[in-house]
Order: sequence, then structure tokens, then C-alpha cells
Amino acid sequence: MHDSSGQPARKVQKKELAEVVRHALDGLNERQRLAVVLNKFEDMSYVEVAEIMGLTTKAVKSLLCRARTNLRAALADYVYMDGAPLPPAPKEL
Repeated sequence: MHDSSGQPARKVQKKELAEVVRHALDGLNERQRLAVVLNKFEDMSYVEVAEIMGLTTKAVKSLLCRARTNLRAALADYVYMDGAPLPPAPKEL
């Protein structure tokens, strides 16, 4: 028999985390947000993202790196709730 006593709480946590992620994505600039959505949510390769955005693959990699840094900062309090947070990423020059 399956114990579902924790299911309602887990659903609430997932919904809350989805809202936090959505808010963090909204905090990115338009180009970063588009690159993340295409790469992570639409499962497109860097080459495909570059074609759609009219950029080089290298530019997409750079754009996604900056987006990940911004998302990591925005989500730091949520992603590491059960453990110690990772040290902050080095700042870009």
C-alpha cells in the first residue's frame, strides 16, 4: 500500500518552486530568457538556438552562461533549501 500522506505538501512545494523559477526567468533580459527557454524547455541544441536567434554558437554559449549565472543567483535561496548553498559563481569582468 502506498502512503500518500506527503503528497499534498509535495504538490504545493512543486507549484511554489515553479512560480519561483518563472519569476527568475522573467528577471532575465529578453535574449537570455529566449535562449534558456529554447535550450532547456524546447530541448534545442546550441546550434538550433543560434539559428533561431541569428547568433553564432559561441554567442549562444556565452548568453546561456550569463543567464545561468543570473538564474543561479536568483534561485540560490530555493535550490539549496535542504543543504548548504554552493559558493557564489565568480563575477564576470
